[in-house]
Amino acid sequence: MDWKQTLKDIAIAIGKGLWFLARQLYALLVMLGRFIFLRAIPATWQWLRGTVFPALRRFYLWLPHRRIVAGSVAGVAAIAIAALLLRTPGDIPATDNAASDATNASTSPAPAHAIMGANGLTPLPRGPWTDLARQLVDAQDLATATRITREVLARGGMATTDGERIVVEAIGPATPYAMTAVEARNLAMEARNRETAFRLHASEFAHFLDTFAWDLGGSANDDNPAWLTKDEVRAIEDEREARFDAIAAVATAEAEAREQEWQRRIASLEARFEEARADLTVVEDAVRAVSSAERKQLHPRLEAAKQRRRDALGPLVAARRAANEASRDARRQVSRIEQNGHREAWAERQVGPNYESGDAFLQLLDTWVREAAKHPGDPQSFTPLFLAEMARLQQTPFDLLGSEYMRPSRGTDQSVDLRGGPRSDDYRMTLLEMQLFLAAFQRGQPPARTAGRATAWSSRFTNNIVDALLPPAHAQGSLSQCADIKKILGGDSPGEASATDWAVNEAGNAAFEALGKLYGISEGVLSGIGSASKILRVVIQFANTEVEVHAEQGTVHKPPSGGGDGHGSRYAWFTASAGVDPKDLEAYERALQDQETRTGEIINQCFGALELPALQSLREIADAAENWRVRWEIRPLFPAHMNIPMGDPDNDFIKRNSVQREMQLKRASPAHAEARLKAMVEREQASRGEVALAHHTVVAKVVDTGAPGFGEMVNAVKGMLGLGMTNTVVDMAAGWMKHILVPRAAAAQSIEYHCLQVERRRPPVGEVRAWGNGGDIARVRDNCVVPGTPE
Repeated sequence: MDWKQTLKDIAIAIGKGLWFLARQLYALLVMLGRFIFLRAIPATWQWLRGTVFPALRRFYLWLPHRRIVAGSVAGVAAIAIAALLLRTPGDIPATDNAASDATNASTSPAPAHAIMGANGLTPLPRGPWTDLARQLVDAQDLATATRITREVLARGGMATTDGERIVVEAIGPATPYAMTAVEARNLAMEARNRETAFRLHASEFAHFLDTFAWDLGGSANDDNPAWLTKDEVRAIEDEREARFDAIAAVATAEAEAREQEWQRRIASLEARFEEARADLTVVEDAVRAVSSAERKQLHPRLEAAKQRRRDALGPLVAARRAANEASRDARRQVSRIEQNGHREAWAERQVGPNYESGDAFLQLLDTWVREAAKHPGDPQSFTPLFLAEMARLQQTPFDLLGSEYMRPSRGTDQSVDLRGGPRSDDYRMTLLEMQLFLAAFQRGQPPARTAGRATAWSSRFTNNIVDALLPPAHAQGSLSQCADIKKILGGDSPGEASATDWAVNEAGNAAFEALGKLYGISEGVLSGIGSASKILRVVIQFANTEVEVHAEQGTVHKPPSGGGDGHGSRYAWFTASAGVDPKDLEAYERALQDQETRTGEIINQCFGALELPALQSLREIADAAENWRVRWEIRPLFPAHMNIPMGDPDNDFIKRNSVQREMQLKRASPAHAEARLKAMVEREQASRGEVALAHHTVVAKVVDTGAPGFGEMVNAVKGMLGLGMTNTVVDMAAGWMKHILVPRAAAAQSIEYHCLQVERRRPPVGEVRAWGNGGDIARVRDNCVVPGTPE
């Protein structure tokens, strides 16, 4: 085969195809040009001459003092044109920067200076981000934490509103929306427990950004959570399918029971009809058996028999028709349940961690924090520096400027095993931190327009959309019920699709400029950020649950392999708690409850129209805590120095053969409900030699808190966010919302053990490499991979 001739033939064929396409496009352009110049322009000119110009002339002649009016309009136009032409391009940034400098001068503390954190953390400049982060986690009551959170939101560009007025103004460039008093309180409830409480790992939040905001470079959703084995993932999917099958089976059984009831009713009606028909037959036989003269006397009896048959036939026909309709409805319902189950299962598979995106996200944060640290006086440096400070306040401090070489307890005198899960799982984020991150890329965007005519058109348009999206019973007036909350969420702000205005506002911010160069901030990115922010804010409305988990012991040493007496601990205990302190609640209600009233009314009106559960009061949450369940997980999977004994009688699991590891929370006091986990520490294989320190993280997830389910979240997305969204995007949004709604808490457990063998990893000077669990030594649980001195 002559490959050169083949390539030549292919090139000729492609050339002919391109030439044909060019000819067709040229012909299309010629036709379009002829239409514009020969038809459109003459018709437009004829319309202007025949209609518009005469109307303008009549209007001009009608005006009193028309020469004065015309001269005034011409003068105003000339002044406006001259102002636009004479203004220099540097005028606008100079004005904005001056305003920012004035704001910063009034709000910033004394000049920043560097401090050294614990565990060898990279030094950061000190400023309001440092003080506010520490004051927030040290807050003794919810009212104080909420006030601090409002200031944090303000410095992040978000004002706080009570639904009618702004109660805390934004500092510096503002976002196109304000946060509500309810949202500020919910964010404070979680953030003040930052030591253990969180919502998503960085690997999960990066995947969330990948889905709705911008591409961080991660592949689709092939990553299984690093804290679950493949068998556990498969078992969870099997349990999910079994749950959906059980729901469908219940619906099928109910449909069969209704069908049997209809059949019994139809059988009764058929018996009545047969009796009436038999009576009619007897009468008709009697009529035929007599002479014509005698038939007239039997006529009333015949008519009565016919009427009885008609009376029996009507209900029978109606019952059969209703039974058929009920059967079709039942089949449609079962099919809908199965379809919704498949949709929910698909959506759940789209959420979770993405470690490639997680690594890119940490790199983004690293660049952002470093640039912000160079310009601590810039108001927009607050967000990255506050994120860095909050990361250091989780129980195992996380350094956003660190690397895989940094593990918990680095900086102490004890060797630390470098093996473990992905670094993006070590960084845990609260809703406050996620909201601040998203808001940082929305600062300076113009708010949604609220002019009368535009609003009226938008309202009519969106009402038509909602009529198509929502069930007929709830479409009427649902958009009017949700108009206020859509406005609170930011509306359909034109700023989300306009990168130009945003770039002008951010021109002087060095941190954003560096991010823009690295990640290409574009219009599509900004639009996606707006969607992600709205999805997150719907979740925040329901994020009113406080969760904590604590280890009941300090560092433990693994017990000896031979058993018997000796040093070491065989078991470790952990306590998860959820609820609201009544005294804390009373203090909050006295201080800030009145600012939530109007916001709660606005939200509940919309949620009612969308068939969403109403927002629970904190008192209702405190009363319902003992009805919740907690799921336990231990991370990382390798090296596994600790595990959960499912068969231990001290662990009160709901199902001992389930990989979900769920316990029922039990009332421990008027303030909270709790559950205790007993974990088993593996025995060490060496009894002497170098001692290393490993870390496990015990995670508690609280489920069944009364938050909306998948179907309800689909309604929320369609009603509040889903204009123009495809069903696929709606399902993904609902899946993520359901995932983020689960509050979590994590406790660290340090475990000492004697190393069988030791491998020292020395990163080159000026470079830090990440390594996994490779190598012969690294594959054995009781070996140690510890940091060495840099070369």
